Amino acid sequence: MQRHRQRPSSPEASSKPGVIDTLGVAFASVNRRPYLIVLPVLVDLYLWLGVGVSAGPLTNALVGWLSHQPGVNASTVSTISDAGQHYDLVSLLVVSLPSLLGELGHATVAGSGPRLWVSGLPWWSIAALGAALVVVGVGIGMLYLTTVGYLIADRPASLQLCRDAIRNAIRMLGFAVLTFLTLLLLATPALLFGGILLALGVNVVPILALLAWFAVIWVFFLLFFAQDAIVVSEVGPMQAMFLSYNVVRRNAWTTAGFIAVYLVISTGTPLALRIFTQTPWAVPAAMLGNAYVSTGLVAASMLFYRDRVRQLMQGERSARG
Repeated sequence: MQRHRQRPSSPEASSKPGVIDTLGVAFASVNRRPYLIVLPVLVDLYLWLGVGVSAGPLTNALVGWLSHQPGVNASTVSTISDAGQHYDLVSLLVVSLPSLLGELGHATVAGSGPRLWVSGLPWWSIAALGAALVVVGVGIGMLYLTTVGYLIADRPASLQLCRDAIRNAIRMLGFAVLTFLTLLLLATPALLFGGILLALGVNVVPILALLAWFAVIWVFFLLFFAQDAIVVSEVGPMQAMFLSYNVVRRNAWTTAGFIAVYLVISTGTPLALRIFTQTPWAVPAAMLGNAYVSTGLVAASMLFYRDRVRQLMQGERSARG
């Protein structure tokens, strides 16, 4: 009787674990290096108890300018003014770092006492300080992400980590500029066409707003792994955009499923932890929980990207040779 040998699974199937498997491996890796959550927790603690800077002077200057413009909605001006008075400029430090305070805001997190707020600065200094905090925030975030990238690559921490983090931060700032210019380039024809129609008395603002919303979602989907490409593949911003686009294009449905799970967990975790933010004594526990889940998701995103970009590169090498 002839025996039928079982065919080995294809490299594509074995080298590309699914969404659930990727999440499991990622959280198991974080469990082996729990120190990865230290940086997000420390920044959250500072946002909770440290000195804050009010954005009020900048928004007050904006409100003063808007009040002299014809046809400005009074409720819009009031909303801008109120938001500026309560917004902590130091929150820009978490621009690329997971943060419980950044997600929930100070109003929903109990404090052990009144925080010290700096206010009354000139509006131009608020703008300059905000820009500086964004740059510092990107640096802090990329130090954190580069550390997670070392975990994915199974590399020990060393002095090279700081140099890699600085390099990745510069590339991330370049990626942000390129993404903004890309969106601006895509939006310019629609804005010009809409301006012409508005001049003719045709109100196309709702349609343009809907198109802009879909464009932002589409760009977000295609460039979801650009940050991972900068860290894992160690490439520049343009190459990161190219790699992210190709990984998403060749794994569209799996990527859509991963992004859906990623967004549900990342947005749902802070909301679920709100029960621990009603008393000051439980807030640190909520910060630890949020940092742990967020770090696991970041590691999962890098693993998901790494497994698929490897196959992408192998396919290109096979096609060449």
